[in-house]
Order: sequence, then structure tokens, then C-alpha cells
Amino acid sequence: MYRSVRALLAAMVVVPTAHAQTCYWTNAGTSGPPARYGHAMVYDSVRGVMVVFGGATTSGIVGETWEWDGQQWALRTTSGPAPRLDHAMAFDAARAKVVLFGGTMSPTTFGDTWLWDGVQWVSPPGSGPAARSGSAMAYDSIRQRIVLHGGGSTTARLQETWEWDGAAWTLATPSGPARASHALAFDPTRGRTVLFGGGTSTASPSDTWEWDGLVWRQEATSGPSFRSSPAMAFDPIASKVVLFGGAMFSVTYLADTWDWDGSVWTLRATAGPAARYDHAMAFDPARGSLLVYGGTGLVRYADQWLGDATSTAAPLMIAQHPMPQTVAPGQPASFHVVATGHGPLSYRWRRNSRPLSDGGEFSGVTTPDLLVNPATCFNPGTFDVIVSDSCGSILSTNAFLSVVPCPFMCYTNCDGSTVAPVLNVNDFICFNERYAAGDSWANCDASTTPPILNVLDFVCFLNAFAAGCS
Repeated sequence: MYRSVRALLAAMVVVPTAHAQTCYWTNAGTSGPPARYGHAMVYDSVRGVMVVFGGATTSGIVGETWEWDGQQWALRTTSGPAPRLDHAMAFDAARAKVVLFGGTMSPTTFGDTWLWDGVQWVSPPGSGPAARSGSAMAYDSIRQRIVLHGGGSTTARLQETWEWDGAAWTLATPSGPARASHALAFDPTRGRTVLFGGGTSTASPSDTWEWDGLVWRQEATSGPSFRSSPAMAFDPIASKVVLFGGAMFSVTYLADTWDWDGSVWTLRATAGPAARYDHAMAFDPARGSLLVYGGTGLVRYADQWLGDATSTAAPLMIAQHPMPQTVAPGQPASFHVVATGHGPLSYRWRRNSRPLSDGGEFSGVTTPDLLVNPATCFNPGTFDVIVSDSCGSILSTNAFLSVVPCPFMCYTNCDGSTVAPVLNVNDFICFNERYAAGDSWANCDASTTPPILNVLDFVCFLNAFAAGCS
């Protein structure tokens, strides 16, 4: 009986009409709140607006409440919850309230609950979860409960699951996986709250869990790579949970888009929003699209992107990256890339991050095959290629060209630059990349005892750099 009621309620979910889009992601511009990360965003289905609260802007951590009606953004209030980031938020459709919990603004970690009705924030009385940040929240529309899971306290990653019924918090049993900086999304077609990402106190797993209101189950261990602070939302048009972005150890930023159908993850796009983490994503029924806003990575972002989970565009991918080459002076060197994507592909080869042009020893700079003929002692450096399709671009890994022997070339001029100063920070970057790639060129001290490449090569390079080029 219980499952038949769930199935009936799931069938009642209103599915809006999707806007026609060729690519998965479409840039919707930057007209809206200032750039920020660590904020939260949910869709208020009663008033038909997106609600954004908090986050870290260039002016500091804020307590702003913004709303978007599908046409324009409006700053609604700066009063209510204290400024914070890494809080959790969801919309309680049964009671027409946005529910916010926790977050942090150093040195304070919050354990308060706030409700937004479109006019004001109110903090209800009563106790609940302990203070935490990096927890995740979703609304179970079938059981009409807010689900809050995990987070980080001052001492540990938490595995508690709490539920809010509009009046009080209840600790659910049994506990789920210990996580912080993960993502939750509720799939109403299957009556499951889906969890992915985040980390434990000792590991960064890449498994997928689901909560049915009674028990947590680990449903998959394959799919997206491990990551923290991704964004996840349910798309009712595609009937799938969509995951975008995140960070690996806060040093590698991700820009891949995946969807979960309850059984397997499928990579849907690699082009679109720039790689980022600590962003927010929610489904916008008015536009029939997912909305991604903000986040951080190489920079702090203010852009908004619309996502179409029904897109049939093939994800842009590099199947074979260019490989390092070592040739003698006067001999040809070639680099090759194999890529797939949506529609015709275009290519732009670069040397030391600078675009190349056909002419002289270079040819094929806008094709899958770059030829350097003849290679000279002025050509060593790092080569890569930007591959683009109608939906975006992707960058290959670096491939190093070594031209040896070149007795008159300075060893520490790793990138082969000819513009003064010839020795600069780019040479350190070049050496580090060639060392990481296992290039024998990085064997600065010419050692023959394994491991050939070791810390002494860094010492050797530093000493040679200090001595300069004579």
C-alpha cells in the first residue's frame, strides 16, 4: 500500500516543457548577484522564484537574500540569518517555506534553523542538529519532509540524518555515510534522496547512496570521480538527478556534467560552465532548465548557466592526448590528438600556452596533427591543443618537445623562450611538468640509479637556474 501511494504521488509531479537547446549548457549571462561561492540556492515552487542566500563575495561573507523570477534578480533583504557560507537549504513545498540550516563564518559554526516565506526570515524555537557546515539538504516531496545529512563539526565528519516536518527536527535511524561537502537531491519518481561526493575524515569516496526514508543503501561505486562541493539537482523533464562540477582536494576543479537514472551514472557534457566548486544548482520550471549560479575555481564566478538534461549533444572528449616527442635537430616532430564531440571540431595548437600560426617550421596548427619540421634548438617547449565544438572547448594535456643535442642551448631555459628575461618562472613550471610526465630531460643530475627522477633533480635545476645562462 505504501509503495502504491508513493507511485501515485510520483506520477503527479508536473513536468514542464523544455526549451529547445542543441547543447547541454547555455550561458545566461552575469546580470544578477555579485560573484560568490559557498552560497545556497533553491526554487520556491509556490511563488515561482529562485532564492539565493549567503556566500562569500569579494567584499566578504554576506547575509543577503536574492530572488530571481526568471526575468530579473532582486535583492530582497540583508536581514535574517547571520552572514555565512557552506550552509544547507531546501524548499518545503508543503508549508511554502525555504528552510536554512547551519553554515559557518569563522570562527563561528552555526546550528540554527531559519524559515523564509518570501517576506521575512524567522528562526523557529526548539532544538535540532548540532552546529555544522558542509551538510546537504533536500526536500522529500512524497513524505513531505526536509532531509538534512552529514556535515562537518569542529571535530568530525558527521553521518547523522535529520528530518524536518515543518515544526521540529527528528534524528532518523539508522545513520548514513559520514560526509561533508557532499550533495543531495530528491528523485520523486523513485522516492529516493540521492547522495554523492564529499569526504570523510580519512577518505574521498566516489560512491552513490540513496535514502528511502527508512534506510541508506550504497547503490554504486562507479561513475563520476571523487569530489567535494559539487552541485546536484533533479531534472523532472529527463527524470534524472544531475551532477555538475566540484573539486578534487581543492586543487583540481571539475567541469563535467553527469546524470543518475537510479542505476548508472552517464557523462553528459564536458563543455559549458568553467570548472568550479562551491556553486549552486536548482531546476527552474519556468524555463524548463537547470540553473547554475556562482562558485569558485580559478576565479570567483557570477555567471549563470541554463542546462538541458534532455540534450542529445555528444560530450566533447579527448580520446587520445598528444604525446611527448624527442628528436634530433633538423628532424621532424609531430603531435596528434583524437577527439569526439557535437558536430564539426576545430583545433588550435599552442606552444608554451601561446597560439601557433602556420608558417616556418609549424604546419597543421588548426588540424588534429601538428607538424614541426624541421625541429630546431629553438623549438623545445610544452605543446597542447584546444579542441572546440559548437557547445564549448576542452584543453588537452601538455606534451613536451625535446630537441637534443643542442650544446649551445641553456638547460634551465626549459621553455625555450627567447624574450628577456630568458630565465623566468615559466622555466620552473616547465621543469615541474616535464618531471611529472616522467620526461628523461628532467634527469638534471644525470643519475643512473633508480629512481632516475628524484628530489636531487630539483636541487640540480635550482642550482643551474641560479648560475644563469652563459
